[in-house]
Amino acid sequence: MARTKQPAVKLSGAKVPRSGIKGIFNKKVTEPVKEGEPVVEQNGSIMKKKKPHRFRPGTVALKEIKKYQKSTALLIPKAPFCRLVKEIVNQDRLGEKALSMQSVAVQALQEATEAFLTQLFTDSNELCIHAGRTTIQPKDLRLAARMRSLRDE
Repeated sequence: MARTKQPAVKLSGAKVPRSGIKGIFNKKVTEPVKEGEPVVEQNGSIMKKKKPHRFRPGTVALKEIKKYQKSTALLIPKAPFCRLVKEIVNQDRLGEKALSMQSVAVQALQEATEAFLTQLFTDSNELCIHAGRTTIQPKDLRLAARMRSLRDE
């Protein structure tokens, strides 16, 4: 019997089953994808993984500095500062009744404290720059306090 070609079978819109090679094309990629490498999605389109936006070092810090310099709000939270003040005031009053303070008095103390700390950090930053550094170290804070004659010894 002679060999003859079989005619091609036309399918009306149906997909041809890929029984032999089905496992190769339908594999899911489980390896971690490195940044910048193409990512193959399920529909077959190739897309690159988008890198997250990152600011250069120091940019966010400068934005925060400008933001806090413009604002007049207090930087230390009120409730913890109030608790600290009450603890210090009532420290030596063991058996006696605790002293109460007006909120205006606590607010005045908080504003004075923040002004003091701001000036101390400004002085220590100038000392740090004088030493040729950009990072404030504890020795800068100690020297700034000592120059203001506020160091406890």
